[in-house]
Amino acid sequence: MSEKGQLMRGTVNVEMDAAPGTDLTKTLTEMRDQYEYIAEKNKRDVEAEYLSQSESVQKQVVSNTEQMIFSKNETTDLRHYSQGLEIELQSQLCMSSGLKSILEETKARYASKLHQLQNVIDGMESQLADLRSDLEQQNMEYKTLLDIKAHLEAEIGTYRKLLEEHNQR
Repeated sequence: MSEKGQLMRGTVNVEMDAAPGTDLTKTLTEMRDQYEYIAEKNKRDVEAEYLSQSESVQKQVVSNTEQMIFSKNETTDLRHYSQGLEIELQSQLCMSSGLKSILEETKARYASKLHQLQNVIDGMESQLADLRSDLEQQNMEYKTLLDIKAHLEAEIGTYRKLLEEHNQR
């Protein structure tokens, strides 16, 4: 009844054979200190890595920005140069077109003058041919007249001789 009596009273005695207990508070404190040390170390490592990567990214941003500005300036310069060349090309094309037009006008003008001069030459050659023909005709008439004159002078000479002979008699 002694156990029964204790059960009825609501008390229980527990006896255990255990090794002497460690100080749980001390163990928890040590674990907390280790955890805080590891957390602080990890925090410093992460911050250092973040700063390192941030600095690297910042350098890349600066480098890329400088390269972008250089490329943009170079693109702008090339665009201006290209526009200048395009303007020069258009100017040369206009000048070429103008010179071609002037050349065509000059060719047409000289072709017209050449045609006029050829007509004048043809007219003069025709006149020259007519003059030669007239000259040959006049030359033939002159020779004929000279022959007639010589013949008449011979007749006159014959008549004179006859008259002189007749007068001497």
